[in-house]
Amino acid sequence: MHIYIRRSLRRLALVLPCLLAAGVALAQGECPALVQQALELTDRACAGVERNEACYGNIQIQAQPQPAATAFAFSDPGDRASITDIQSLTMSGMDTPDVWGVLLMSVQANLPDQLPGQNVIMLLMGELALEDRRAADLPTINVDIRKNARIRGGPGTEFAQVGSARNGESYVADGRNEAATWIRLKLPDGGTGWVLGDTTRAAGPVASLAILDDNLDADGLTYGPMQAFYFTSGVGNPQCAEAPADGILLQTPAGAGRVSLVVNGLFIEVGSTVYLRAQAGGAMTVAVLEGEARATLNGRTAIAPAGTQIRVGLDAAGSATGDLVVEVYTAAAVAALPVQLLPETVSIAAPLTAAELAAVLERNRTPLNGEWRLLSASCGERLGEIIPITFEVDGTELLMIFFGSELPFSQVEGGTYSDGVRSLYVLSPEYIESQNETNGCSISLQLVGGD
Repeated sequence: MHIYIRRSLRRLALVLPCLLAAGVALAQGECPALVQQALELTDRACAGVERNEACYGNIQIQAQPQPAATAFAFSDPGDRASITDIQSLTMSGMDTPDVWGVLLMSVQANLPDQLPGQNVIMLLMGELALEDRRAADLPTINVDIRKNARIRGGPGTEFAQVGSARNGESYVADGRNEAATWIRLKLPDGGTGWVLGDTTRAAGPVASLAILDDNLDADGLTYGPMQAFYFTSGVGNPQCAEAPADGILLQTPAGAGRVSLVVNGLFIEVGSTVYLRAQAGGAMTVAVLEGEARATLNGRTAIAPAGTQIRVGLDAAGSATGDLVVEVYTAAAVAALPVQLLPETVSIAAPLTAAELAAVLERNRTPLNGEWRLLSASCGERLGEIIPITFEVDGTELLMIFFGSELPFSQVEGGTYSDGVRSLYVLSPEYIESQNETNGCSISLQLVGGD
C-alpha cells in the first residue's frame, strides 16, 4: 500500500514550494521548474499517507478541529492529520508565487473496510473553504403510514423493534436501503428507525433518498468523514499558468463502482475522475473528466458522461438549489488539471459536440427498458410488484408498453410527459413517477434490471 501511495504522490503534488520571497513575480518559463521541485519536495513530505488522512502540501492552510479532536497542526508541508479530526479548512489562492494552499486527502467514503488500499483521492487546490457536514443535509421526503408497522433499529426483520408507527401518522424519511424495501424515518425523540417500504405512502421519490444501510458507522453517523461536505472555491486563476484554477480534483478507485458523496447538499455518485468548483450565490459545477457522474436534487437525477459537467445553482449559504443542468465544459477550463498525477492514469475527455450533448440529454429523459419495481402507490396497488416495461421514443413522443398495453405520451418539457389524463415524470432513466389527474392516484417505479 505504501509503495502504491508513494508512487501516486510522486505525481500528485502539483504545489509551489517556499522557494521565492512573497510578492516576487515568476519569470517566463520559471513555473515548470518550480513545479518539478515541488514534486520532489512533496514526495518526501507526504509519502505513505494513510486512509482517512490529510497531508499538508503547501502553504497556506488553516484548519479548525472537531470538538474534542486529537491535537494536530498544519504548520509545515508534510504535516498530517486524521480527517476525522478536521471540522473545516481554509486555503489560500495563488496571490504570490510561493503562497498557494494545497492539501491531499485520502478518503474512505463508502468504500468497504476490507479494501484499505482503495480510497477516494481528493486534491484541494488554491482558494478554498471546506467544512465537514457528514451528518447533515440528507435529502428527505414526507411519508404517511398506510398500515400499522413495526419500527426497527435497522433495515431488516433481524433488527430489534424500537417502536411502532400507526396508520395515518406522518413522518420525514431521510434514507432507504438499496432495494428501497426499507425506509428510514426521523422519529419524534430525535432518533431514527426503519419501516418496511410497503407500509408507507411517499409524497416524493423514494429513489432520491440516500442509501444508508451500508453507510452507518459505529457512532450512527450517516456518512464517513469528508464524505459529506460544503465548500466554496475562488473565481480567479492562479498566477502560475501551469497551475489549475481553484477547486477539488477527485478520483475514485477503478473497479470500485460508484462512490456516494453529498457536496453542498447535492447527492453525487461518482465512478470516475471529476473536478469540482463552487461559488456561494453562484453555481457549482461537477466536470466529468472520465467515467460518469450522477447528481440528485429534489428527486431529479442528472447523469453526465465524460466531456460534460453538471451545473447547479447555489444560494447565499452555498446550498444547492434549482435545476440540474448537463452541459459541455470548455477545453480551456480543464486543460491545466494534473490528471496525470492521480493514482489511476486517465486522459481528460474532449468536450462533447452539440449532437453528442443532445443525445445525452435525450437519454437523461428516456426511461430504460427492463423490469421495474412498484415502490409507492396511492390507490391500493401491490407494492414491490415487478413489472416488465419497454419504452419507445420518437422525438417528443414516448410510448410506454407493459403487459400488452400501450400508453402514448407527449413531451411537455424536459422529462415531463402527458397523455391528457396521466402525467409521467422521468426523474432519471431508472426512476419514474405517474400521476392520474382524474382520480388523483399516483405511483412510482424504480428499475431493478434492464438494458
